[in-house]
Amino acid sequence: VGTPITLAIRPERLDLSRTPHESGFDNNVPARIEKAVYNGSDMHYWLRFSDQIIWTARVANARGDQKEFTAGESVYVGWNAYDGVALIQ
Repeated sequence: VGTPITLAIRPERLDLSRTPHESGFDNNVPARIEKAVYNGSDMHYWLRFSDQIIWTARVANARGDQKEFTAGESVYVGWNAYDGVALIQ
């Protein structure tokens, strides 16, 4: 208890949605799209959770169920506990 950690999650394991995930994910956190970059086969999104926390998500363009997001848009970020690794600092 009280030991700082870093949470590592592969960018492609994050799921983005405009509405809260109702099921399928252990974690569901609101964020804002800071930047959206087209990168051929996928989109890279910089997600701002707070003034100091920014994550990167990678979303394959081939997924028909995944919509594109734009900078400034509010989203929900979902992931499962088994997708993350806690690293002790």
